[in-house]
Amino acid sequence: MRVEVDLGLVSFKASDCHGKGLIANEDIPSGEFIHITHVWTKKYDTWANVKPNCMYNHSKENENSEIKTIDNNTKILVTLKKINAGQEVFVDFTKDKDLEQPEGSWKE
Repeated sequence: MRVEVDLGLVSFKASDCHGKGLIANEDIPSGEFIHITHVWTKKYDTWANVKPNCMYNHSKENENSEIKTIDNNTKILVTLKKINAGQEVFVDFTKDKDLEQPEGSWKE
C-alpha cells in the first residue's frame, strides 16, 4: 500500500533518504512557513508530535529547513533556502535538543 498525504506545500510520501518524508509539492521560497510540527502539552509536560507534519527527515549536509519554537508552546517548520518542487525537506535535528537526536546509522 502506497501512503501519500497532501499537506499543502509538501506531501508525506516515499523518501530516497529514509522510508518516508516530506516532499515539496511546489517551489517553496526561503523563509516560508510550511506548517506546525509540535505542540507543548502541559498535562504531560512534553512536546506532542503533529503527524504527519513532524515526519521530516534529518540531514546536516542537506539541511534546507529548520524548526522554530514560537510562544514557547508551538514548533513550526520554516525553510532556510528555496526548496524546489519534488525536493525533500531536511532539518538538522541536532540544532533542537527537543527533537529525536540522530543515531550513528542515520544517513546524512
